Amino acid sequence: ILHYTQPGDIVFDGFCGTGMTGVAAQLCGSKSDVDTLNEKGIKIGVRHAVCSDLSPIASLISASYNLIFNPEEFKKKASAILEQVENELGWMYETDVNGKKAKINNTIWSDIFVCPSCGKEICLWDESVDAEKQIIKDSFPCPHCGTTCSKKNMDKAWESSYDNVINKVTNLNKKKPVKINFTLNGKRGEKIVDSNDIELLERINQLENDSLRTSKLKEGYNTAQPINSNGIEYTHQFYTKRAFIYLSRVFELAKDDISLKTWITSVLFST
Repeated sequence: ILHYTQPGDIVFDGFCGTGMTGVAAQLCGSKSDVDTLNEKGIKIGVRHAVCSDLSPIASLISASYNLIFNPEEFKKKASAILEQVENELGWMYETDVNGKKAKINNTIWSDIFVCPSCGKEICLWDESVDAEKQIIKDSFPCPHCGTTCSKKNMDKAWESSYDNVINKVTNLNKKKPVKINFTLNGKRGEKIVDSNDIELLERINQLENDSLRTSKLKEGYNTAQPINSNGIEYTHQFYTKRAFIYLSRVFELAKDDISLKTWITSVLFST
């Protein structure tokens, strides 16, 4: 853009995607940079971008990335929200380590499969992961009957439970938490999930919150896999109950601030 345009020029991108052309145009400089040269002798200064896309989500993302906002004010608001939610819900991400409360950074969940021979459940992590050698085995003997098992010849186990977010019984792939990465006194560590961790998750799963909102997935190419393979029919099912509650509270406090909502939705990961 610097090479082919001059300060004040209009840059048009009719297939803008996430709006990086607009971001690049803004990075070319400001109005005060007119007639200023960079190290390559090219004039820097503001270029005016016009971005368009047929995709509604692309247009939304593009517009959000190109918003003009005060970074210091944004940082202050975002930090205040995180601090408030941590004070309210931080207990959901605590684990006991040698009698001390540590902060959970992340939890590894394992799929549960069914042995093709004896029909008993197998925790994939327990049988296929060798932590010492840092490898994942392609096949392993069933801990119940000794039959050679792999992801290719096993089916996933399914579990029915009552979902109080949508007030109905759901049938999802069975999973279990197996390992926790935590921080204690400024140092990271790992531990095997214990009974206290399971009790905490069960307590959280029983919580009812009328402010929680979810949406039913629409049938389509990208939703076929989670619907057919995992039983996921609603957006909240991509998250654990505690992650969904935590993130929902953050989103609630963002209110109608477009910068805060863009920040939250752009960093979301299902967990």
